Amino acid sequence: MHSLPAAAARPRTVATRLHWATVTAVAAVAALLSVLYAVESGRIQDAREAQLHAVVDSATAIAAAQEKEEREGRMTRAEAQAAAARAIGTIRYLGAEYVWINDMHPKMVMHPIKPELNGQDLSTYKDPNGKRLFVAFADTVRANGAGVVDYLWPRPGSDAPVPKLSYVRGFQPWGWVLGTGVYVDDLATARRHLAWSLAALGTATSLIVGATIWLLGRGISRPLRALTKVTEQLSNGDLTVATTGVDRNDEFGALARALEVLKGNSLERLRLEGAAAGERAARDRRQTDMDQMTQDFGAVISGVLGRLTHAAGDMSETARAMADGTARTRDSVTRTAEGSAASSRDLSTVAAATVELSASVDEIARQIGHATGATREAVSRAAETGATFLRLAEMAEKIGDVGGAISAIAAQTNLLALNATIEAARAGDAGKGFAVVANEVKALAAQTARATAEIGEHAAAIRAATEHTAAAIKEVGQAVERVDAVSAAIAAAVEEQGATTREIAQNVQSVSGTSDLTATAMEDVAAIAARTGDLSQTVLTASGDIGDVAASLREEVDQFLRAMARDDRHRRLYERVAGSRTPVTLSFPGGRRANATLRDISGGGVALHTEASGEVGEEVTILFTGSRIPAHGRVVRHGLGVLAIAFRQDDATMAEVERAIAALGGTDVQRLAA
Repeated sequence: MHSLPAAAARPRTVATRLHWATVTAVAAVAALLSVLYAVESGRIQDAREAQLHAVVDSATAIAAAQEKEEREGRMTRAEAQAAAARAIGTIRYLGAEYVWINDMHPKMVMHPIKPELNGQDLSTYKDPNGKRLFVAFADTVRANGAGVVDYLWPRPGSDAPVPKLSYVRGFQPWGWVLGTGVYVDDLATARRHLAWSLAALGTATSLIVGATIWLLGRGISRPLRALTKVTEQLSNGDLTVATTGVDRNDEFGALARALEVLKGNSLERLRLEGAAAGERAARDRRQTDMDQMTQDFGAVISGVLGRLTHAAGDMSETARAMADGTARTRDSVTRTAEGSAASSRDLSTVAAATVELSASVDEIARQIGHATGATREAVSRAAETGATFLRLAEMAEKIGDVGGAISAIAAQTNLLALNATIEAARAGDAGKGFAVVANEVKALAAQTARATAEIGEHAAAIRAATEHTAAAIKEVGQAVERVDAVSAAIAAAVEEQGATTREIAQNVQSVSGTSDLTATAMEDVAAIAARTGDLSQTVLTASGDIGDVAASLREEVDQFLRAMARDDRHRRLYERVAGSRTPVTLSFPGGRRANATLRDISGGGVALHTEASGEVGEEVTILFTGSRIPAHGRVVRHGLGVLAIAFRQDDATMAEVERAIAALGGTDVQRLAA
């Protein structure tokens, strides 16, 4: 048992406190009466000033009534002022107090006590202190309309000046100053009467309070001293002391009975405390260790959730990148579709031009037939012309062949353009087909260009042959006029054929440019598709990592909850045990390893002396000395050369931890203080 501190040299007993209460009560009464005196003293002065205001207000009302008579024409100003002065001169209050009137000059208009002052100039009139009081009255009215002025003035029937406080107010219609005052020594006399009355009241109140408190203290201190002595002995461990006053019917009796019950409870408590002390100490140690385990597990969960948050952020960034890739893919596909449509339109134009070219060639052949019939009439002179026409027929035939080739190429190009449109619609993973289609379109466009160039060469040869034929026909003269006409028709047809050929060339060039754009778009689509595939793989990997971490976290939470639900016998494993600098080996993700020594260990975790560190929540395995199976855990904190690890609560890890603790001396030795 612990004893109470020794009492001071002069203990503060209840009687002493009651005496101090008496002093405090008397002081409070004195303070209250002082405040009351200050309030009442101020109230007396305020009441006097209010009375002065009321008297001057009454005098002003009298003057206003007479001034009204003047305004209404019932009296002259002199009559009205005289009547007002007479009425005001009769005012008396507080015995002999009065109201006087002076003007703003100042000159006395009416003084009921010293009529010898009436009509005198008072501008130089001074009190014994040299104050020109009537000038002060006029200045106060001039500045504020009304106010209070202090000065010295003799009482009625006396020539000795005494302090006086007056209130003056101006009456503007007549330029009057109406004033009245009260002698300051009257206020002092009233305050003295108030002070004596309050002092007598305070003395009587203090005596009554003191006597009452003394009697109460005497009735309380005696039984209280007896109970205090019993309480002191009980607090010192003496449970054999007899309790007095148990039979009293007041609060002291109840306190004595409570002390008796307390004495019995103390005896029982001593008996129970001895039995429960050991178990309570062990439970406290286990509870402290379990609390530490809970905090460590919370830190581990926070670290793991941080990693999950980071992984979720990576997935969000990857998803945004995939969305951007998809948008770019859509734009490229749209541009490819537009280019393919343009290619289709240009190829349609090529086909139409080729048809026109075929018709032109047919027209040339027909006109050559006519020319052959006409030249029968001049066979002798047209041998050379016939040979020329033969070469022209052969070239026309070649032009027809080239036109057929262009028609075939246009048809195939149209088909490939259709295929490109279908491929553009399907895009996605089949986007590689766009490159093949684009290359084929480019090859066909080149072939069309070469055919068109050949057509141009043959057309040039036809023009040269036609010119030679025209020269020969000139020599024939009038006999071959019909041949000349036919040659002109042939020239017109050839010109039309040249225009058609140029249009074909332009359209083929347009198809070639569109094909180049399509190829470029296909390459962009392929690159975006490859990037999207990489991002998809990244998302897949991150999703797998998050799934693994979430599954591991769920399993660890379940294991932790099972550990927390174990009974006290299993909880003994969670008492910390000194590690005795036993060496262990640590393994971190990525193959990193480190050596450490045990600082302390329990079923919840371990503290190691090591320079190694890791992120909070990072997985780590611990290989204890003499064991081949590692224990699994997560980093809780590190710093100052100490690394704290929380164990996973799975059966394999707990078995290794239990073996390590047993090797250190079991759970009943080398415990650390909580």
